[in-house]
Amino acid sequence: IVPEWETIRSDLEIDETVSDDDLVNDSRVISLIHSDVAERCNKMKKFEVPRECALVAPFTSANNMLTPKMSIRRHMVVREYQDVISS
Repeated sequence: IVPEWETIRSDLEIDETVSDDDLVNDSRVISLIHSDVAERCNKMKKFEVPRECALVAPFTSANNMLTPKMSIRRHMVVREYQDVISS
């Protein structure tokens, strides 16, 4: 999941001085995201609902996660987030 940090900051009234890395580990942020996912998935079948998720940086061509035509470079994503995927 790539969160919209500005929206999360305003919803939870978190100051701009708190870094995005700190927000990833904040229990309020995790709770907000899990409740949002649950709300959006309430009409899905059980096998369609994600069991776990991870907060990651946006995929851009600058960080080599997207091609010039904006397709995801899956092998790069897997390589970058292998530790998150396997845990």
